[in-house]
Amino acid sequence: MGERGPAPKSVPTFPELTCHSVDDFHVLNSREQQRYAISQEDIDIYEREVIPSWKGRTMRERIFGHIQQLDFLNEPEAAEKPEELKAMDISCDAAIVFAERHAGLADKMAVDETNADRKNELKKIAKVCRRVPANAPRNFREAIQMYWFVHLGTITELNGWDAMNTGHFDQHLTPFYENEIAAGTLTREEAKELISCFWIKVNNHPAPSKVGITACESGTYNDFTITNIGGVKPDGTGGVSEVSFLMLEIIEELHILQPGNSVHISRFTPDRFLKAACKVIRQGHGYPSVFNPDVYIREMA
Repeated sequence: MGERGPAPKSVPTFPELTCHSVDDFHVLNSREQQRYAISQEDIDIYEREVIPSWKGRTMRERIFGHIQQLDFLNEPEAAEKPEELKAMDISCDAAIVFAERHAGLADKMAVDETNADRKNELKKIAKVCRRVPANAPRNFREAIQMYWFVHLGTITELNGWDAMNTGHFDQHLTPFYENEIAAGTLTREEAKELISCFWIKVNNHPAPSKVGITACESGTYNDFTITNIGGVKPDGTGGVSEVSFLMLEIIEELHILQPGNSVHISRFTPDRFLKAACKVIRQGHGYPSVFNPDVYIREMA
């Protein structure tokens, strides 16, 4: 559940970071590749309300102004640390409120729904959204939804063009998967469908182009999100699980731009996983990329 904007492939601007000009929007509307459809009404509102409101107050302007005033000899950091923790607390509360809004909408939709299966699905959605991210996830579905809410919060607040990555997502999900498979509350196909939905959600999220010359020339559309698969666990043992194989199957079947993917092949990696990864790579889509944790872990030590 959840989108960055009002619909898939929609994205907000971030005037508090760097405020677009009217010319920027006309450029985005008319560039030859990967145009952004921005209505004249939205441009007029931006010119009339947003630009005047943020003039001189954007983070870009404040950062440059702050740098000029820094006292590197006498300015202590101690006073800044409590403020940072306070900001983190506020951000966590915001993520919880965001999830609760989705729960409320799902409940409202369930009241009017006549299809019994869809009604039950909406009730389940509401239950999950009230559980996470306010509390620790208890099952596979909650774990994926919790990550997605946190990811949405990060890219919505930051306009993250700088790779907000899932890390070793298969390793994070494996305990939930194995527990539910053993309990009979989840099937392999259900887990695969949930991960596929997550993949599609990631691919649905564009990033707004930066201002000025970048708005004209940048060809980037999607956010950058990399998922690492396989590798080794923190305790040094092999990190490949059945979830790792599920992810390779999804990559092979969906053929979508994001999330980007990489397989991590160590001395602990079973040959079966290496062959499955090669089967995907030979399709010629350019992914997943391949890394060797035996080398990069030693280099980082």
